[in-house]
Amino acid sequence: VLVTSKMAKSICKNGKTLQTLNLICSDSNGLILNEIMSSCQELKEVDLAYVNYGEGIEDVDLEFLAKNITPNVKKLNLTGISQDPEFNDYCFEILLRRCNKIKVLSLEATCITDDLLSNIRQCLVYTLEELSLGPCDEITYSGFLELKSMPRLKILNIHYNKHNNEEIQNLKKLLPHVMIKVSHE
Repeated sequence: VLVTSKMAKSICKNGKTLQTLNLICSDSNGLILNEIMSSCQELKEVDLAYVNYGEGIEDVDLEFLAKNITPNVKKLNLTGISQDPEFNDYCFEILLRRCNKIKVLSLEATCITDDLLSNIRQCLVYTLEELSLGPCDEITYSGFLELKSMPRLKILNIHYNKHNNEEIQNLKKLLPHVMIKVSHE
């Protein structure tokens, strides 16, 4: 769906009561997305997976999102939003510090690093229940160990390209309280 200015204005009119926003696979320019994020501060669930037909969003818009998305969000899907690992670490650190009530976080098809996992642990240690990541080529085995100290984490969905079964089995032993679902390419 192409999100037009007219559609964005309609969404924004409901900004004080709107709790769920699903723009999965939508095509919207950064200005429209920024307008929606600024106006809708009561959102609990935000799904921006594969925005712009999977092309993600511009760095400047990702930074705006990180600084302006409602801190009330509890379920956030940013699958495929950006492929720049260094910029992602910077933006997600801002977002996670602001939005520390997140229970479900999906960052599949988004380039992430060990540093981001460390920030997730630091900011969401007492809230995060489900985390989806992958492909996890930039994450080391020791990076996943950051998740060990997250008592509420119950589900970890990961897509691995490079890690072997022995590492997966060791990860499952080290995180016995977490149901780990693994998919391989």
